[in-house]
Amino acid sequence: LDMTNCRIGERVARELANAIRSNGSLKSIRLDGNPLGSGASEVMSALQKRSDEGTIQNFSLANCSVDVARATTVDYDNINPSGSYRLDLAKSRDQEVLKLLMRDARASRGEMWRNERINGIRFLYPAQAQAKWVPPAEGVLEV
Repeated sequence: LDMTNCRIGERVARELANAIRSNGSLKSIRLDGNPLGSGASEVMSALQKRSDEGTIQNFSLANCSVDVARATTVDYDNINPSGSYRLDLAKSRDQEVLKLLMRDARASRGEMWRNERINGIRFLYPAQAQAKWVPPAEGVLEV
């Protein structure tokens, strides 16, 4: 199975790890060039288990982002948006995710955001719906 450069992000990587664990007929998989983020550890664990069992004979994770801080894609799950996000505000995709997170934060009066930081410096997201917060155009936002 060749899934090279398919933009598989963190959430899908976790789902893929579950599929690898449950699929005994998979013999080879290439995931090269995907931004797996923190889901990479689950994928690697599932692949190693299958490799030790002898069911997977060949796998490759070359040039994958395995650290959330270096991931090029941030997954946003609109059904369950809770969790941690690390957004590079210079990236347009991360700006789009930020807009969705801000919409949800306004709806919840800021309750969804905890320990928010910009470039490592803590700040408080305005909880009042009428308050306006304009995020910087660059930097790293952690929510």
